[in-house]
Amino acid sequence: MKRLAALLIGLLILGGLVCWAVFAWWHHTYTVGMDVNLKAIAVAGVALLVLASTVLAIVFLVRRRAR
Repeated sequence: MKRLAALLIGLLILGGLVCWAVFAWWHHTYTVGMDVNLKAIAVAGVALLVLASTVLAIVFLVRRRAR
């Protein structure tokens, strides 16, 4: 049950990451103006932070399970 919950949370986080990445790409490609480009960069930065935290959480869970 815990494994299923962890899998669902991981999929939810990755799905959110994909949505943020697509949104950032769309903003960067189809909008004009420096402010919007800065927003797109900020969104991409948040997406990278979410990805890094997800990877760290997976590594933590794998190491914890290996003990």
